[in-house]
Amino acid sequence: MTGYHVLAVNFKICTAYIRKGKKIDIAPDAAYKLEQSTPIYVELPNWQEDISGVRKFDDLPFNAQQYVEFIEKNTGIHISKIGVGQRRDQVIVR
Repeated sequence: MTGYHVLAVNFKICTAYIRKGKKIDIAPDAAYKLEQSTPIYVELPNWQEDISGVRKFDDLPFNAQQYVEFIEKNTGIHISKIGVGQRRDQVIVR
């Protein structure tokens, strides 16, 4: 086999932790506390399309758009640039 195959799996995004029976919204501040914590994940669907040629947000696959919007909603920060490849010109500017 000369390549690789990417499986269609979901993204797992940690949105909070449970530590000592309490939910905390930020990562624990010490390694031992993190070891005592259980992450709470939200799963978002992945996409298989090649996005390296995309230069407009609306041209991204729906699941990729949803991923960006989820990050914005949960951080309160507008994402103005999205890298879609390794080269400098492989960027979506919103």
